[in-house]
Amino acid sequence: MQICYTNLKASPSVEVRRFIKKLFEFSPKVLREYLIHLQEHMVTVITPSTLGAQNIHVMIEFLLVIVTDMPKYFIHHSKLFDLLARVGVLIRKVSTLVHDLKEKSRNKESTNGTIRAALNLLKNIELLKEDLKYVYLKAPDSYQCCFPMNDGPLFMHLLLINLNGLLEANAYSIALIKDDIRLVKEALEFIRSFFENVEQGLYKDLRSRVLDLAYEAKDVIDSIIVRDNDLLHLIFSLPITIKKIKHIKEEVSNISVKIPNNSSLTVVNSTKKPVERKSLTTGKIIVGFKEETNWLISKLTSGPKNVDVISIIGMPGSGKTILTYKVYCHDPSLGPSRDEHPEP
Repeated sequence: MQICYTNLKASPSVEVRRFIKKLFEFSPKVLREYLIHLQEHMVTVITPSTLGAQNIHVMIEFLLVIVTDMPKYFIHHSKLFDLLARVGVLIRKVSTLVHDLKEKSRNKESTNGTIRAALNLLKNIELLKEDLKYVYLKAPDSYQCCFPMNDGPLFMHLLLINLNGLLEANAYSIALIKDDIRLVKEALEFIRSFFENVEQGLYKDLRSRVLDLAYEAKDVIDSIIVRDNDLLHLIFSLPITIKKIKHIKEEVSNISVKIPNNSSLTVVNSTKKPVERKSLTTGKIIVGFKEETNWLISKLTSGPKNVDVISIIGMPGSGKTILTYKVYCHDPSLGPSRDEHPEP
């Protein structure tokens, strides 16, 4: 493909240049449709428990991310054909793996060779990730979120529940970043456990940064899952966010080492009247979900007495956390007890 593009590019013909433009436009679409077909075929003929299947699903999902976002402006135009050629080679190899795994599984033959080939191909995928960052993609502006809500403990509690749910899910888009989600979850749990055992008024700036960073992580993960500029988030935003999480975890760890055990204060077990907690980043207004918020409040306040929980179900990134916040902010008595959710 690269040789074809180089030869065509040298031609002064207007028709040839139009052809190149159309090739740029349609090639990613063709590759994307093929990958979707390959993914559906694999689901049909190979069980999820088959050794090696998970790695192949991850590779297909990664290649889908690339070809979906390939026509967008943040890819260097001069590198597009080279990227298309590399992706095409990887897709062909993945397709071969799917065929081999299907045939060997059906004939009950050893799949060790296919599994080794999949692991080797994963190394090529990692190399492509590096090249996407340094060769093919234009680096985006710095990505930073500000915690927009008014109850840090509840947000952290809901976020950790959401991350746990993602880790238990089997969606292919989640499998692509499952290790990253696990790292984020474990780091935030460690950080939250630190704040459970220090006085509420201490480390206000650190608390604020933790909430901003947790919200940023949620936004990046949701964006990747729902395919909202997921290539940029996967290559740039997610690694940067994880790096910041590791840094703040290390900062918290260093502080906790310096605090004597007998000087800590466990807020969660306090028998005193809970102190009203306000976000350190107040002033933000949460918009949207007006009808949904009113409907939920109505159901919770006027529904049957024997029903005290309403599940909010939806795709990641669809606004479940925001909606929960709006209901809770309208009437805190509708949410969980504050004592159940210590300061993050």
